[in-house]
Amino acid sequence: MEKMADKIKIEVLRLAADKKSSQGFAILEAILSMFLMTVGLTAILMLLTQTYKQYGSSEDQQIATLLAQEGIELVRNVRDNNWAAGAGEDSFEGLLFAGESGDRGRIDINDDHIPDNRYNDNIDQKKLYLNSDGLYVHDPPGGEETKFLRNIYLFENGERLTVRSMVVWDRDDFPSATNCTASNKCSFSTTVLTKWGETTP
Repeated sequence: MEKMADKIKIEVLRLAADKKSSQGFAILEAILSMFLMTVGLTAILMLLTQTYKQYGSSEDQQIATLLAQEGIELVRNVRDNNWAAGAGEDSFEGLLFAGESGDRGRIDINDDHIPDNRYNDNIDQKKLYLNSDGLYVHDPPGGEETKFLRNIYLFENGERLTVRSMVVWDRDDFPSATNCTASNKCSFSTTVLTKWGETTP
């Protein structure tokens, strides 16, 4: 009978030890699972954050590229309207003043020429605002300020006019054309206009 009691006692102790051992494994398994879930969720959150940032950057770059192209088209429009109105020998009238080339400043949908004041000293004059019609303009009345700034550069070479329209965002200066990249938050477009259709003396 004593042997039987000893056997029962040993079996009870063995079962108790197995139970404690399995409880230890359960706690370890729970901690490991929580750690793996935390690492996984952190990785997913970081991926979503990066995707959102990339989307925003892509959208800004696309808008800037379109605004740069619009700057080119607005200058072309001035040249074409001058020719259609019979500006005589100078379809570049209203674009260049006293034959000066270089940084000309700004132009938007409301302008029929590039303003004589080049606004070189005032970066605020190059800011673009989104008006109630959904158009980007330089004059703020009734418009919402955007992160975009546009500058127009004109370089005359005889019968040709090289036009560069540069747009930057989230910065307050305009880099050189060679440094104008998406990573520098800059986009530009360049074209060459000619005095087509004019009679030369």
